[in-house]
Amino acid sequence: MVKSAKLWYKTLTQQNREVLFGEMRKIDKIIEKLRQKYMELSPKYGEIAVGGAHMDSFFEMVEYEGFLRGLRKGNDPSFSLKLGLKDRQAAIIKWNRQREWQVHRHIVEYNQQKLIMWAKALTGLKEK
Repeated sequence: MVKSAKLWYKTLTQQNREVLFGEMRKIDKIIEKLRQKYMELSPKYGEIAVGGAHMDSFFEMVEYEGFLRGLRKGNDPSFSLKLGLKDRQAAIIKWNRQREWQVHRHIVEYNQQKLIMWAKALTGLKEK
């Protein structure tokens, strides 16, 4: 996916740009919480994983990271949302390929409503 060289956040008013950056900091905090949850639930060195509950927070974290990465690169929220969804799907596909004999994660089973609402809210920021 390639986006134009124009930085979306530069089209915003200064006040809305600050709102965007504040929301990006909130997303970063969510990513850190998801990373901590993933690390807490992951099997420790020498342990054997029982199931894949730890991966749920990992997949959500990957999605938020992709969304935030898109915003940081200057893409608009709807394009950044697509990047996040693509990253999550790629992570789930990789997980499923490595576990042919286990129950697979389904790409559609993850609820993206919070991230979609965030993208819509950010898209509504007024431009200069």
